[in-house]
Amino acid sequence: MISNDELLSITRTCWDTLLALPVEEAPPHAPDGPCATVAIHGAFDGVVELGLSSALALRAAGIALDAEVPAADDVDGMVLELTNIVGGNVKALLPQPSRLGLPSWSPAEGRVVGELYAMCEGEPLRVRLLAGGAR
Repeated sequence: MISNDELLSITRTCWDTLLALPVEEAPPHAPDGPCATVAIHGAFDGVVELGLSSALALRAAGIALDAEVPAADDVDGMVLELTNIVGGNVKALLPQPSRLGLPSWSPAEGRVVGELYAMCEGEPLRVRLLAGGAR
């Protein structure tokens, strides 16, 4: 459905544009931090999931807000925003018409049809596209 190369390109572009941080593909791993989702409805029904380490979430929020120690709500907001941006870029490559829902902390359900494991400054992140399971 969507290749690892496409997921890597989307993720790199988002991270570079918003945070000026490099992203490199990595072996499979399970990020230990926040995991947010955004549903896609329409010609494709599914979910984009972004998971990252707690340290990377904190770093991203700090960069975006120019804060040395961002508040927990700001970190959560940044993870949701990154999920929304990555999800919107993934949606653009899927069958149309499709619309993006609101990012949330809902667990991802469905069949994995695309998955990227990556590292950013030594911290893990994962982007998954799941078919079905959209709420």
